[in-house]
Amino acid sequence: MATQTENFDEALDIFDLSVSRKIPSVRSELGAGVYYLSADGGPDTWGVNGTAETWLTSNVAGNVTVSHDDFFDITVYGGVSIYFGGPAIDATSRSESVASRLWSRVQRRSVIPVHNYTTDAPDLLATDEMNGDLITVAQIAMGGDLLNAPNLLEDDGEFIDIILVDPDTAFSPMGTIALNDDQRLLSADLLHNVDTVEVGLIVIPGSDLGGVSAAITGQDGVDVVTLANNNEVSGFMLTAIGEADGIHGEDVTGFNINRNTIAAAGDDGIGIDTSGLADASGIIVDNMITDAGDEGIDIQGQNVAIDFIDNTILRSGNDAIDIDITGEFAGLILGNELNESGSSGLEIDAATIAAIISQNITNNNGGDGMNIVANNTTAPLLISLNTANLNGGDGISVVFNGTLDSFVDIDMNTADSNVGDGISLVSNGTGDILGTITNNTTNGNDPGIFVQSHDVASDLFLDITGNIAAP
Repeated sequence: MATQTENFDEALDIFDLSVSRKIPSVRSELGAGVYYLSADGGPDTWGVNGTAETWLTSNVAGNVTVSHDDFFDITVYGGVSIYFGGPAIDATSRSESVASRLWSRVQRRSVIPVHNYTTDAPDLLATDEMNGDLITVAQIAMGGDLLNAPNLLEDDGEFIDIILVDPDTAFSPMGTIALNDDQRLLSADLLHNVDTVEVGLIVIPGSDLGGVSAAITGQDGVDVVTLANNNEVSGFMLTAIGEADGIHGEDVTGFNINRNTIAAAGDDGIGIDTSGLADASGIIVDNMITDAGDEGIDIQGQNVAIDFIDNTILRSGNDAIDIDITGEFAGLILGNELNESGSSGLEIDAATIAAIISQNITNNNGGDGMNIVANNTTAPLLISLNTANLNGGDGISVVFNGTLDSFVDIDMNTADSNVGDGISLVSNGTGDILGTITNNTTNGNDPGIFVQSHDVASDLFLDITGNIAAP
């Protein structure tokens, strides 16, 4: 269902009732009354007012009204009335008798008020912008059957679209939560966007529920969540026990894994093997992964395009992020903190690479801060604005093994106090390397910058300038 509202600006209908008393000595009249304002199909309100009117000359009178209601709060308005025609009655006589006032007008509100208001419109059944199907949501509360929720069916026999889990809940399912294609598993302590045909983008839940993320603890040796194609998993606290992943996928694509906390995974925090697919893609954003027994994030496959953005991965047994690709890796690796792992902070091993690696922190890892190995690039490899300090190997290591030329720009990184090189760029193949190593800081390494070609056929065409490298 898509909840809608409608907004109106409407002139209000008015009913008022007033009583007044003349004060002849000052040629004035004081009054008080009530009034009712309403809009067709909209809100209404009662109000009270007080009026004062005084005759200034025989045909000029001044008036002021003070009113109060729930729409406009306190309103003060006044006016001057000039009368033309009728008997010439002096101002004093107008205040003294009923007959003398026969030609006097009755003062009324001179401005018709306009009120802006919003009302609920009838709910619409919301349909998916991509396929036109009805969007269905299953809300899971404490004690609900989260394990079997992915298998709930719509009226047309399709699996339900969204599984929305209440905040402040905890689950220990007796098996993996196995999602079906195109399902979203969402924790309701966060807001999530849903694209609809009827009203465009809506947000669920409809208001900020607060609380803490739903917690799911897996069974020993069982992956907590298992992906299918085009899944989203968002906002959970996941704990894997024994040799199991927090989130696992086999031959899947189109995944969106965001804003989860994954702790104490005996195997990988997130482990996805797409080797059975020629191409796979996804995004992994803003997750916290701690103490994974193997890799924080482990990606395997043929040709893979994945963005890794703003993840924090600490104390993994091996690499924080390990990307092992037999074809091309393409993606954005931005703003991640990959620290204190047993091996490398970032490990990429691909046949070809076309990536931007920027603004990451890879400190205090047992191996390299970053270790990137490929045959060659298919687009310039940009490595910029990263910090790779205090690692047991090199700060940043790049190796090309292929016969084709590669292009790389290594710019404005900090790689200090590593056991190995600050920045290492090596060719083991016959292809040339072209690019830049500029404006980096590499203090306290052995050496600061190391560049080498192991084959006479491989030439290095590099601009190496503006770097700071102290012992």
